[in-house]
Amino acid sequence: MMISPECFAEDNKGKSYEELIAVRNELMEEITAFEGRKIPLEEYAICPSPDTRYWCNLKYMIEICKLIDKAYNDESDEGDEEDDDETDDFDYAKEFKRQTGEDLDANRGSKLTF
Repeated sequence: MMISPECFAEDNKGKSYEELIAVRNELMEEITAFEGRKIPLEEYAICPSPDTRYWCNLKYMIEICKLIDKAYNDESDEGDEEDDDETDDFDYAKEFKRQTGEDLDANRGSKLTF
């Protein structure tokens, strides 16, 4: 029995990033088996058919990728105590100086010419 993509998403909500990756990998195995014609003929006599399972797995893949994206962003944000533009500017300026040898702050007031 297959469930709706919404129920699939609800069943997997709250899982960690790593757990969601494992679910995604299982889905990919089933999807690639179908696409690679590695489904035994006798499975076509089972309900739901491989075609139906393939279609559902594609829909589930959409939902699991959304959950992975959310879990990844949530876990990434946990490590950032402060997420402000000054930190991003500092990192950019530091990388610019490392690559070019020039101080980005020294050029801030100058006009650019092309």
